[in-house]
Amino acid sequence: MKRFLTTVMAAVAAIGFAAPKAVEFGGMEVQLKVLPAPVVEFRSKTSLHGNVSNKANREWIAIIVSFVPGVGKKGHVKALRGGWVDDVTLDVAVEVPMDGSGGRQKTAGLFTGSCKFWSIPLDGKPHTALMFIAPQLLDRYLPLNGGKYTEKLFRAQAIFRASDGAELGSAYFNFNDTPKKQALYFATLASETVIKDAVFPREKTPWALIAPGNYDLVKE
Repeated sequence: MKRFLTTVMAAVAAIGFAAPKAVEFGGMEVQLKVLPAPVVEFRSKTSLHGNVSNKANREWIAIIVSFVPGVGKKGHVKALRGGWVDDVTLDVAVEVPMDGSGGRQKTAGLFTGSCKFWSIPLDGKPHTALMFIAPQLLDRYLPLNGGKYTEKLFRAQAIFRASDGAELGSAYFNFNDTPKKQALYFATLASETVIKDAVFPREKTPWALIAPGNYDLVKE
């Protein structure tokens, strides 16, 4: 019996924790929305709310990435029963108009950020990942424009990568072109102003406690 259980556990480990070949994240789409922060209520005997901020903008940018993890060729993703892929990284870049502060002319730049997941099941079902840009960063780097921003001002790129850096899937927001030209466009922007770590995983935002069971677990 002991030998049998050892054999079964080894087989499960081989399927469940080693990334199989031909992993593919299909059905990828990126949406970008301007949203107010969710209202989270709590009770405390001591009030530590701080002073009211004078920032012009109080809305966040939400980057909503939908995807279907599985195996197979592009466009033909299917589930792998019991299959998982570990240490997947989601890299997000958002093109933003800069305010030209410090004597610079107005130009475009990139806000970038990433998050790593513990494990994602290759279940062939729809998944969603959320990342955000905080209003304080929008105030710092974007034109004031009355403190109002619309989705049309931005373009976004989302790329899933395996632990070895191989691309599992990619998608773009507000940018219709061939995949090659889309990738080249964002690669070119990377030589302009880049604000690193400015796109936060859901776990580092006010959305962290909103339906956490609906999302894959972030590692870092």
